[in-house]
Amino acid sequence: MSAADVRAAVDGAIRRHLEARSPSPPPVPGTPPGAAPPEHPSHARFTVPDGAAAGGRCVIEPRVACVHSGHCQAQGY
Repeated sequence: MSAADVRAAVDGAIRRHLEARSPSPPPVPGTPPGAAPPEHPSHARFTVPDGAAAGGRCVIEPRVACVHSGHCQAQGY
């Protein structure tokens, strides 16, 4: 078998494999300029009393003052 025969056999196998694969999902349309990108549910914010409502104390760690990081309003990751 020559190098050209091997190359043709490999090209044919790759072509058959790619044709047998399921079609890829359509591309996601781009976000229009000035519009906010869609948010992932893990970025949702919870309504919790801020440090001022809790007497200036952090709602997660009450022994320290609230620094308004917003960590208590998110899932933390």
